[in-house]
Amino acid sequence: MEDIEYMEVFKHYIYIHYKEMIFKVRGTLKKFEKEFSKWGFIRIHKSFLVSYRYIYSINNSEVVLNDKSILPLSRNRNKYVKDKLVQYIRSLN
Repeated sequence: MEDIEYMEVFKHYIYIHYKEMIFKVRGTLKKFEKEFSKWGFIRIHKSFLVSYRYIYSINNSEVVLNDKSILPLSRNRNKYVKDKLVQYIRSLN
């Protein structure tokens, strides 16, 4: 689980970005969100589920990952994602 950076949905498939590989599975992001939230994943957009440990920074409309990949951040989820990330960081200390 700790090597999965993020998941994205496209045309009824979930693309799991794992290290330098991408796995394609059938399913819904809602189902994955429910299952993976206990392992530190958060939904940042209708199409993306990201692991906290790979988030480098957040601005108003984007999430930047440690590898400098840029993912969209939903306007409606902005405050929620920021708050959850702060909670996650505090839990590490």
